[in-house]
Amino acid sequence: MCVCVCACVRACVFISHYCYVFRALFDYDPTHDAGLPGRGLDFKFGHILNVVGDDDADWWHAVRVVPDDGGSGVVPSKRR
Repeated sequence: MCVCVCACVRACVFISHYCYVFRALFDYDPTHDAGLPGRGLDFKFGHILNVVGDDDADWWHAVRVVPDDGGSGVVPSKRR
């Protein structure tokens, strides 16, 4: 079963109980977002993000998969 729960996604693939892969539907710049609980991860439309932590209802920890540049940080969840 695949459940997409982030406002920034259109397609996702269920990897495991705690790991989701999402495609960004818009650009996100964390420098314009107040209240980040850690280092924000910027992304552009079409980037693929691997969400590796969803303990916080408002923020998720993600790794950018495409482009594969090793970028990681906090991204907004659906509640944001």
